[in-house]
Amino acid sequence: MHNRTNDAGRLGLALMLASLVLAWLVACGGGGTPPAPPAAQPFPPVTLDAAGGQVDGPDGLRVVVPAGALAAPTSIALTEDDGRAPAWPSLPAGFSRVGPLYALTPHGTEFGAPAQLSLPRPAVPAGAQVLLLKTNAANDGWQQLDTEEGSDGRVQAPITGFSTIGYLVCDCGGAGNSPPPAIATPPRSGALDEGGYLLLSVDAIGAAPFTYQWRRNGSPLAGETGRALVINPVALADDGMRLSVTVTDTHGRSVTSPEAAVQVRPLPPVVLSEPLDAVGVAGQGVTLSALTGSSVAQTLQWERSNDGGLTWGAAPSQSPQLALSGLQVPIDDGALFRLVARNVRGSVATRAARLQVLPALSAPVVLAEPVAAEAWVGRSASFHVVASGGSLQHEWQRSDNGGGFLPIAGAPDAATYTLSNVRLADQGARFRVVLRNAVGTVVSAAAELRVASTVAASVVRLAGGKGHSLALRADGRLMAWGWNASGQLGLGTPAGSDQATPVAIPGLQDVAGLSAGTLHSLAVRSDGQLFAWGNNAYGQLGDGSLVDRRTPVALPRLGPTRQAVAGNSSSFAVTLAEGYAGWGSGLLGDGRFSDRLTSPQTYRVPAFVRVAAGASHQLGLRADGSVWAWGLNGQGQLGQGDRAARLAPSPISGIARVGAIAVGGLHTLLLTEAGEVLAVGRGGEGQLGQGDTASQARPVPVRLPGLAVAIAAGEGHALALLADGRLFAWGSNSRGQVGHGRPIDALQPVALVAPWRLPLQAIGAGERHSLALDAEGQVWAWGDNALFQLGDGTRTQRDTPVPVPGLRLD
Repeated sequence: MHNRTNDAGRLGLALMLASLVLAWLVACGGGGTPPAPPAAQPFPPVTLDAAGGQVDGPDGLRVVVPAGALAAPTSIALTEDDGRAPAWPSLPAGFSRVGPLYALTPHGTEFGAPAQLSLPRPAVPAGAQVLLLKTNAANDGWQQLDTEEGSDGRVQAPITGFSTIGYLVCDCGGAGNSPPPAIATPPRSGALDEGGYLLLSVDAIGAAPFTYQWRRNGSPLAGETGRALVINPVALADDGMRLSVTVTDTHGRSVTSPEAAVQVRPLPPVVLSEPLDAVGVAGQGVTLSALTGSSVAQTLQWERSNDGGLTWGAAPSQSPQLALSGLQVPIDDGALFRLVARNVRGSVATRAARLQVLPALSAPVVLAEPVAAEAWVGRSASFHVVASGGSLQHEWQRSDNGGGFLPIAGAPDAATYTLSNVRLADQGARFRVVLRNAVGTVVSAAAELRVASTVAASVVRLAGGKGHSLALRADGRLMAWGWNASGQLGLGTPAGSDQATPVAIPGLQDVAGLSAGTLHSLAVRSDGQLFAWGNNAYGQLGDGSLVDRRTPVALPRLGPTRQAVAGNSSSFAVTLAEGYAGWGSGLLGDGRFSDRLTSPQTYRVPAFVRVAAGASHQLGLRADGSVWAWGLNGQGQLGQGDRAARLAPSPISGIARVGAIAVGGLHTLLLTEAGEVLAVGRGGEGQLGQGDTASQARPVPVRLPGLAVAIAAGEGHALALLADGRLFAWGSNSRGQVGHGRPIDALQPVALVAPWRLPLQAIGAGERHSLALDAEGQVWAWGDNALFQLGDGTRTQRDTPVPVPGLRLD
């Protein structure tokens, strides 16, 4: 099914800014004069670095680069035409170019934040309009942009890249008599794989602003009325479609682009389910199963290896199942089996499943008894047995209050039994398993369950800010500790009253979600009411003022909220209507480079289910598993493959379905639904986990020894919690925030030596400190502690995890 961008206008703006490389135009007025020959360059190159600065060129040309826009020192020169511009586009009747072209070099330079280009308004006939033309990012076409004219007579435009600019003029006979529009850069034909991300755009010249209507095979596409068309994902049924766009100018005159032909290639087969290792008994049989998917016809073939996977031969099955009978020891013991699927585009092989063949059945023998377990109310407890004998059946039984053992209804025939949603009534219950096969029966020892009774005090979620931390208890109360300079703890205490250990925020109950920003905090109540407190210098609290709040204040304008996140000096929320809202200072994703200082505004497109915010960039996660990014991009942290800023959300292409997102200082973490962690952006402290300090503009996988279930990102470090409860950390360790106990950065994931007795349940990361919650309800903290953010009552930096007191009340 196509998932088309509904607000293509906003996407058009983002694409415009992503590819800025400019050229000047002036429209309206008589014919033009030929371009003057290149003049000698009187302006030497200027080298700018991360501090930014101003560069001047001929005829008053000027570029102002903001701080942080350049990733590395760059020698910049503004000159007359260097001959690298593409051919001048076909112009509407009456238009002609006048004056010289100007080259902004080095061509292809990208800015992480928009630079400002300006040039004196040229001398043109009365009534002439000034337009802006630019070469595109590929330097093979031209685009017209909107401009602003300052009080000093200079025409200005934001740019995020360098190329070539020049003038136009025509005699239009008045504003309403300009020629009809012309297509400067039509949508391009091409080929892509099914499931891919199709992006087509058009550039026109004429009387702006333009309106657009995209067409498929000549018929209008509903809702596709922006400069760009996005189809995500592309289906095989789209193969051969012809796409065009009708551009209409402000006076109602139209032109239709040539059609772009789209070829959609089928993908090679994909593995949908892997074969599992199997255990069989000599003389009996087992069945292996696997599943592959393909949009076109595929062939299947099971293969077998008897030498550990060095060589493979055909096994007797060409279906998703492989039935093996009459197993023998040692011939079949240790053999590997895999399913290979092929179609016209390629092939895929599943993992190799190992077959273990046991001798003929023997009477069951318990090798490891179930052991006693501890659990908090509302959590789970597991019991496990190890036994030999072959073809065992497992019957789990339970005894309450010292009574007899009875079979547990619905318990699986498996070596492990898990009791979910433990209650106080489960205290003292005993569990055992009866093991049977055709030869005999054995009963295991009984293991007791101990239940912690103070469920209300148990912590369930964590969040870290610059210098403060938050913890949500199961009873809906919110605990806070650390720095309180702006009231970000919500305790109502004066400025400077930092909190060395956790305390409950008064008056705030029934909390379901929380977020800690740099100097402010957010909480969502279970009924969807959003609360904010702390620093409000940029309107990030959204209460209509710029006054700091030392206690939580409700935000009535948003309506029911499902999730909120606090950034540096901005805030974002996802509403129950699946819109998202942004307020405060920074790039809010509304297509503008401006602040919203007083109150939230909800944007309906795209619809997000979660958002994540950092100091300068943001992410949105949609229900279909796609991730959209916007903000500054000097380190490639938006994952778009470049370093150009985005003023509106833009999708990250080429990644699997994502289930969780996290934003660091200048890096981004993504957790796919398959449990893989991806990282992108700055890598200078190893925060991408690749074993080096290189930055990446496309997401790269982080190598972890298992599937991840949670991620967290600090300013320069990252955390990943695996399904088995182990915690891995990597990146900057300047304040011990990685937690491996050594005074060096971790360039790749390291496992933390666990001081906790039970597996971890949740994790969190502040700017330079880390948090974790174990299955006993104990919170652990490590890293920077200069502002009491670890909550252990001291200001001592901790290079390994220490327990946070005052959160367990048992």
